Amino acid sequence: MTDKEPIDTNIASRAEGKKYDGNKPMTGTVLRVFPLAMNAIGACIKFGTSKYPDPNNWKKNKNALVRYNDSLIRHLTKHFSGREADEETTLPHLAHVAWNALAILELYLMEHPEIVDKVMYPKEVRE
Repeated sequence: MTDKEPIDTNIASRAEGKKYDGNKPMTGTVLRVFPLAMNAIGACIKFGTSKYPDPNNWKKNKNALVRYNDSLIRHLTKHFSGREADEETTLPHLAHVAWNALAILELYLMEHPEIVDKVMYPKEVRE
């Protein structure tokens, strides 16, 4: 036996701590709010990595913004034409639309770090 006090494993009995995250992006909430959509996008990524093993391969394409915009429009057009699933992946066209939108946004933010720094993570959030 030691002289140390036992660890309190009862979470309900602990005093509430402080965490200043009110101005920070609600990143984890995305998964709780859109679980089905996130899984559909994950399925797109899984299919893509079966073809191109590097999950970041998409970032290496020339004219990536144009290509992903075109792909987004193609999938959206197919969806609104009544074709529910992509012929190659069998996933909903809307899952591909969402993946393409995320890829476009990611590339845009990579090219505009000032937006990430000043808008999404202003000084008061980083501290």
